[in-house]
Formats: sequence, C-alpha cells, structure tokens
Amino acid sequence: MKGLALSRAYFFEAIQPILAKRVTEIGQSYAAGLLGWGSDVLGNDDELSRDHEWGPRCLLFLPEPLIRHRGKILTELDRHLPIDHPSWRENRRRVTQTCR
Repeated sequence: MKGLALSRAYFFEAIQPILAKRVTEIGQSYAAGLLGWGSDVLGNDDELSRDHEWGPRCLLFLPEPLIRHRGKILTELDRHLPIDHPSWRENRRRVTQTCR
C-alpha cells in the first residue's frame, strides 16, 4: 500500500471516528491532510521509502477559535489510536508534535 493511501485509511478508519466520538466540540470544523517533502506525500514511495519516517500520519488544521481544544484532541488520540490494524501494521502510535 502506498503511503498516501495508508494515511487516508488511517484518518478515515481511526482518527476521524475518535474525533467524532470524543472531541465533539470541534464538530467537522477542521481539515486534515498530509503535507511535506516525503516521497509518500508525492505518491512516489516504494519499498525503500519504508525504512525512514514512513507510516500512517496526518496533520489536523483547526480554525483559530478551536485551537483551545488541541490538548483534548492530542490526549484522546493518544489514548484511543489503535496500536495495530490490518491497514497500517507500521503504526507506531505516536502523537508527538503540535504546531500553532
């Protein structure tokens, strides 16, 4: 599976349901995407790409009024993201960074 498809599945099968159930304050007022310079972002990843910084991930973008929920979002994702799933066996279950 290509990294972009993996990250799409990760969002729709894991992240979005957690946010919908456990962080109802944000509703659907956010965007999600995969940005960066990695080969997976461009759809050019291959077996070699998987040896460094490859795996399911996404970035969440919140409008300014909802930034106050950032801590709850990170806590809920950290608590409830699955460690393993058939679609993303490479999941390392880490929510390590936030940006303003």
